[in-house]
Amino acid sequence: MQFFGKTFRWSQVALTALIGFLSIEIILLTLQNRELKTQLAEAISKPSPQEILKVGERVDPFYAATLNGTTKEFQYDDTTKKYLLFIFSTTCSYCEKNLSNWKSIEQSLQNSTMKISWLSTHPIDKTVDYAAKNQLTTEVCVVDTVFARKYKVYGVPLTILINSQGNVEKVWRGLLKEEDVLEMKSLVGVA
Repeated sequence: MQFFGKTFRWSQVALTALIGFLSIEIILLTLQNRELKTQLAEAISKPSPQEILKVGERVDPFYAATLNGTTKEFQYDDTTKKYLLFIFSTTCSYCEKNLSNWKSIEQSLQNSTMKISWLSTHPIDKTVDYAAKNQLTTEVCVVDTVFARKYKVYGVPLTILINSQGNVEKVWRGLLKEEDVLEMKSLVGVA
């Protein structure tokens, strides 16, 4: 029995040591997990400056799919025009809320030298339905991930004003406020 008692005590000691080791490991992993979550949240909430289009930055022409399935090249080669891009997603509630502002801007710019394009980040079939449902009458196209990377689209709604040389004049991220709409009209000379 004494032999059994010693074995029993050694197994208790080994089991206790194992439980202690695993407890310390769980605590360390929990702390590491918390730190990684904090770092991830900071990285997501604060895009680095190089990830955002800047005023004056030159943007390249791009290709997009039209709603009838053809491919169109967007170039900034007309020196008499400015270009306004409304970038949206068919499932974005903020884009839905922004529609009235975008349509108001579009209406006020009808007789201007502004070239307006609606650019969807979703597939053609969903975009066709969305455009019909929301009565988007101006050019609507679908862009791909190459466009998103070039134009630094990390969220929608996004409104970009580009001059005739292909330089960014202004970028509005998110929901447009009344002062944004007034600023936009002022920048294109319609205010």
